[in-house]
Amino acid sequence: MTALNDERSIRAWYEAFNGDRMADFVGCFSSTATFRQVNGVRIYEGRDKIRGYISSLDVFIEDASIDKITVIAKPRLVSHRPSAVACYGVEYVLNGRYIRTLPGLEGRANAHGDVVCVPAHELVWVDAQGKVLWADQAIDLSALD
Repeated sequence: MTALNDERSIRAWYEAFNGDRMADFVGCFSSTATFRQVNGVRIYEGRDKIRGYISSLDVFIEDASIDKITVIAKPRLVSHRPSAVACYGVEYVLNGRYIRTLPGLEGRANAHGDVVCVPAHELVWVDAQGKVLWADQAIDLSALD
């Protein structure tokens, strides 16, 4: 996978998720990266824990896929993470059948077995090698109802 140094390569990173190319997807994270799922108040630190979370999504959202990907450079946010050289805002829709409640969302967005289209937003900070240092993800919980 190429370095995540422009909007096109960021988009390719998300498309690797759709192609079940988990090694490509997770390989874009630095070894010490942090992925924070804001709604569920979950933080995954390091490539192995991030891989575990992303790989488990099919347990919660069957046939998960991402579409309608929009990438916007956010240069004013770069300084929010030490060692970052770029920051991107990424908006997309996560689709699939919501079969099991996502961790941390119990009582707020319980699974019901229906197909969902969930708007999501991430802020992604990238280092000089083009690896993700930090990603914050927030989803529209009302779309899970």
